[in-house]
Amino acid sequence: MKLMVLTISLFSIWLLFIQNTFAQKIIEQTNQVWFENNLEFRLTDYLDAEMSNSVRMDMTNSILDNSFVQFGLSYNFLEYFKITGVYRVKTNEPEFLSEYFTNFNIKIPVNDFKIKLRSRYQNKDNIYRLKTLLRQRVMLDYEIIKKWTLSGSAEIFYEIDRDFIDRSRYKFDITHKIAKRNDLTIGYLFETQHNRKTPENRDVLYIELSVRVL
Repeated sequence: MKLMVLTISLFSIWLLFIQNTFAQKIIEQTNQVWFENNLEFRLTDYLDAEMSNSVRMDMTNSILDNSFVQFGLSYNFLEYFKITGVYRVKTNEPEFLSEYFTNFNIKIPVNDFKIKLRSRYQNKDNIYRLKTLLRQRVMLDYEIIKKWTLSGSAEIFYEIDRDFIDRSRYKFDITHKIAKRNDLTIGYLFETQHNRKTPENRDVLYIELSVRVL
């Protein structure tokens, strides 16, 4: 029964992936590799702090596509509900462009499954203008065996200022609990842009290390 639910959920995400892939002509395709590490600190029973940095390499064009550091603070209202405020600085831009966002996270455990819902309100600078995004993500986690978790997710980026879907993103990964407070995640991400004259699709291999302190 558990495998059936997982199969149906991942198949649904795959259908969305196929639909968006062929909904528009592919203008540009890039292959990327992303590296990220996260540090999480438990301040109180309800308050957590986090710090992370990421490097995103464009392997197709042999350039650094993006890099950033970010700092966040989370408040756990309930066991399954958390609000996080994050400030991010892009370190690869000459102007050190910044952005900030607020996450509303809901986690619903169902036996060995976890359904995770995230709404993100995001303000980000770029060279030309300020963008305001509302991002909606649905994720399904399944613990295959002890210390190994399989995940799949789908996310929509809605640009509030221009009233259209900016892009969509789909992720499939596996996480191994290396130690009590250390996790290593390896996955594949597909991202496709919408409502552009020259849309870009990205195939991404990403590696993420998470460390919880205290």
